[in-house]
Amino acid sequence: MAPIRAKTSVFTGCMMTSNSTTIDVAMASDDRYAMPLATAVRSLLNSLESGWNTRLWIINDGIQSKNVKKCMESWEGFPVQVNWLVAPNAEAWALPVTVSLPIATYYRLFLPKLLVSVPKVLYLDPDVLVRRSIHELWETDLGDCPIAAAQDLACPWIHFHSVMDNYQLAYRYLLRRDPIPNYQALGLPAGAPYFNAGVMLMDLDRWRDEGLSDQLLEFTSEHAANNVSADQYSLNVCLWNRRKEIDIRWNQLQAIHDMPGWRESPFNAQSFRSYRDEAWIAHFAGPNKPWEDSSRHPLRHEYLKLLDETAWAGWRPTPHATTMSRRIRKGWRTGRDWVGVRLRRLKDAA
Repeated sequence: MAPIRAKTSVFTGCMMTSNSTTIDVAMASDDRYAMPLATAVRSLLNSLESGWNTRLWIINDGIQSKNVKKCMESWEGFPVQVNWLVAPNAEAWALPVTVSLPIATYYRLFLPKLLVSVPKVLYLDPDVLVRRSIHELWETDLGDCPIAAAQDLACPWIHFHSVMDNYQLAYRYLLRRDPIPNYQALGLPAGAPYFNAGVMLMDLDRWRDEGLSDQLLEFTSEHAANNVSADQYSLNVCLWNRRKEIDIRWNQLQAIHDMPGWRESPFNAQSFRSYRDEAWIAHFAGPNKPWEDSSRHPLRHEYLKLLDETAWAGWRPTPHATTMSRRIRKGWRTGRDWVGVRLRRLKDAA
């Protein structure tokens, strides 16, 4: 197997404040995600409590120079140091890649090799909106765990079909496939929590000491036939019992806004309301992202308002025509779900 090789980084700096604590944040993006990247970082910087600096490490997977410039303009005046990293040679590992899971999805596994002098890093996907100072997350005590991550809202357990008592009520709002289809062959318990890796605190020193990058990349390559979620599959298989749990509000997936209520969710009433209404980091995983015309996310207005603070100010998606048949199908599904939910609630109350 080809070794992981750290590439030369291109450094560009912004204002940093003295006598402050620095948070290392890593992200990865291609040119399609340059604008969301700029917006995500801007939200992070806006939310950061005073007395904290950010050292940003961005794996650049082909972002055009004009868009790199626009990103930098979007972050001017904040206590941030920006390091642009050349994307690693991930193709040599024969990783499973699809249109929805591009090669950049795997770049977080390379961070221990790329950031050789960084002991710890907070990894963020670029499709996030940070709404609370990340210094609280940064100070999480990892103990002996190599990562800290939140349980996945749309796929809460490795085999949630057999774990959830209310699966028949909630299934249409959850992931439609098993995240680890061969979990039994791998010896994993069905009720083990499944986590989302879009927000992940990583102990890079421990990763390097244990050679976790190589292990995870090799496992991913060897189990491509069962892999439906890129490196998240391998991370959950290999680290399911070595994860420090963090509050789901640090990684609120948009799936919770599709759930009519707590009865159709994996959570009790109090937890559901908290996770739905108090997003500390909103993660727009899946289709209909807030910069797309099809999005109906409740934080879309907040997202677009923040986008207007970047060098892409004033940009809006081009509305697309919706055919009558699509409108009818969508209306029928919405009505069916509305009636079904209320019938179940009447039955529960009886």
